Amino acid sequence: MTKSVQELVHEQVAAKITAGEALQEAVIEVERIQASLNEAESEATKARRAALKAGWTENELKSLGLAGRPRTRRTAPAGRTVRNNESESSDDGVSNDA
Repeated sequence: MTKSVQELVHEQVAAKITAGEALQEAVIEVERIQASLNEAESEATKARRAALKAGWTENELKSLGLAGRPRTRRTAPAGRTVRNNESESSDDGVSNDA
């Protein structure tokens, strides 16, 4: 017996929901880790300033492997961005407009 259109659509929607939930969990984890990294970097900066104030020199810290690392931040993901007023369609040809 073949599946009805309704059954096929429900399966597709269920797969999309599962993939969307997995993506949501991954994004939340990245945000959590980024916040933790930001906090750790802030604490390291404070500790570095305290060490310099206590008399350590940049060369001494560098010789101990404690030289400051340049902070690099990604401001936006690489690739095309979609503006709010633009529509983006998926590979199945269905528009994702709200």
